[in-house]
Amino acid sequence: MSKKPLSLAKEQHRIVQKVDELTALCDHLKERLNQASQTRNQLAEAAVEGALG
Repeated sequence: MSKKPLSLAKEQHRIVQKVDELTALCDHLKERLNQASQTRNQLAEAAVEGALG
């Protein structure tokens, strides 16, 4: 079973599309991590205020 090789330009386009997808995914994950960190900090502050208040 021999595969017909993709043209170089087609392969480069496919690679660029995949890199763009993965970059967008990483950006989304970083934003979610930042949101989770902010929530964690807010919960910690509320717990401390509740313990002291």
